[in-house]
Amino acid sequence: MTEEIARNYARVREAVDEAARRAGRRPEEVILVAVSKTKPPEYIRAAVEAGAAHIGENYMQEAVEKIEALGDLPARWHFIGHLQRNKARLAAEHFDIVETVDNLRLARELEKRCTTAGRHLDILIQVNVGDEAQKSGASVDETPALLEQAADLDHLHIKGLMTIPPFDLDPEEARVHFVRLRELRDELGGLASTAGREEQVVRERPGGRVEVGDTLGVASPDVPLEELLDGEGAASHDPSHCGARGSADDHRAAAFR
Repeated sequence: MTEEIARNYARVREAVDEAARRAGRRPEEVILVAVSKTKPPEYIRAAVEAGAAHIGENYMQEAVEKIEALGDLPARWHFIGHLQRNKARLAAEHFDIVETVDNLRLARELEKRCTTAGRHLDILIQVNVGDEAQKSGASVDETPALLEQAADLDHLHIKGLMTIPPFDLDPEEARVHFVRLRELRDELGGLASTAGREEQVVRERPGGRVEVGDTLGVASPDVPLEELLDGEGAASHDPSHCGARGSADDHRAAAFR
């Protein structure tokens, strides 16, 4: 399994690097996040040993157990699931970045918990670009005020915007949501300077990021990632869990600093 994960990681990394170059981006600007929900710690260790430096988890209790068991790993932990306020303490104490902050009450609770823990936390603002009633996320209209208010919280550092388009869309239709998020980023002018106070990262980091669920089994050389990476964006691939399959149709989130 270790060798298989290493091969898969190398294949996915190369696909991402090629997409970045086609989009006129430097490959090193794009960070690859391995989504490891439901997978055992040994899979995560193998992924990190293969080069993965960013690990994404959806389920809080499961994630905390893994983080504690793998405390020696040089990895950044991303919480990518819906975060309830009663789990804010665990997020503040164990994660490096929460990618799903969608309201001020949650942001303030994270600030409170970070203050108590003596930690700082990177966050992304989740935007419900598709205006889906069943999906979390601030509306496009609510996002400017949320950004402005969250920027005043001393222990939280806004790294960008994140959105998840409707799951039943084909890649071409989903791209409209990614483009709208990038436009929103540009319209918000102040977002770039907010992120700039830190390290200028998008959904983590120096320019972009790609998440792969189906851990490192995702091999999609035909994925039009350059469309999403253009303009300092990030494509996300999270089919649900780390496994052995994945396709271009699984793209589901994007974020921009």
